[in-house]
Amino acid sequence: MDGKHLDICRLFEIPSEPVRLERIDTGHIHGTWIVETGTGEKYLLQEINRLVFPDVPGLMHNLRTVTAHLQHKVSLSFKLPFQKILTLIPTKEGTDWHEDTDRRCWRMYAYIPGTQTYDRPTDTAMAREAGRAFGGFISDLADLNPATLTIPIHRFHDLAWRLEQLDRAYEEAPQQRKAAVTEEMNFMHERRERHLLLDHMAREGRLPQRITHNDTKLNNLLFDAACRAVCVIDLDTVMPGIVHYDYGDALRTLAGTAPEDVRDLDSVRLDMELLRAFTEGFLAPLQGTLHPDEKETLHLAPAFMTFTQAIRFLTDHLAGDTYYRTAYPGHNLQRAQVQIRVVEEMENNEKTIRQIIDDLQ
Repeated sequence: MDGKHLDICRLFEIPSEPVRLERIDTGHIHGTWIVETGTGEKYLLQEINRLVFPDVPGLMHNLRTVTAHLQHKVSLSFKLPFQKILTLIPTKEGTDWHEDTDRRCWRMYAYIPGTQTYDRPTDTAMAREAGRAFGGFISDLADLNPATLTIPIHRFHDLAWRLEQLDRAYEEAPQQRKAAVTEEMNFMHERRERHLLLDHMAREGRLPQRITHNDTKLNNLLFDAACRAVCVIDLDTVMPGIVHYDYGDALRTLAGTAPEDVRDLDSVRLDMELLRAFTEGFLAPLQGTLHPDEKETLHLAPAFMTFTQAIRFLTDHLAGDTYYRTAYPGHNLQRAQVQIRVVEEMENNEKTIRQIIDDLQ
């Protein structure tokens, strides 16, 4: 039993003594524990990764603002596409988070029982549910001014900047790592102008700024026993963005046929039935909301976001694996290679993706 973590738990407003901790090993960024009290209540304790999120007050401001806005809608009897909203547990001093003497930052959430996460959809119904939840998340925050939020990770989906980072990491990388990524670097350079279109449109204000989740992996949803999406989680990256970020990033992970670090690249395919189901769910709560330029370019989002993620994995590999957790040497390179294969699949199916979107609008 980790006495320090139990001491941290005692700083939060929970009704009884914490007696047990269980580490959750999923996720790339934060440390997370399930906390159980002597009377059986459960909570989630989380240590915030300050290397990734240095502006902890700004991060927590966003969480508080977004969850309060959604809770207010529930109080007014709005029917949200998800039934539960993350609830922060305050400290006994009335704050949303605690910074200890080692400058480590902690927060606590209410535990949502009877739910689970999935890395892959079990069927098209789950993919449709995921789309409904993430599309509804954007829709239900449409009346909250994006300018009220801070930027927790600056230039998070800024493709031009990500390409600059990649070039810099390549120049500074050891020769052995450079030599191993020649094919991957050529792929990035050949496609950079093609995928910069959405980046340019966002900069020019041709695509509306919305409040977006920005990390729409399937496992950032909680599902109940009936496989209904009941809660959108991991709100750390919620900030102003374009709708393409959430649509494209979800399909990057949800519609692929293999894990993001699979060794057999020939197993990487695009499941068009899952893509269609997610798109149907995503667009339903956004009917009447999207701008004509959003509708016209949404089909570009999956390849754009996958290309951006491939760059991030490759950059981290070249820089010495400083951002993403890795399980073995070359793990980030393997992830980048999988993303490259997914980009190729999305490019090959671009006309079909566009037709699916057009049919549903």
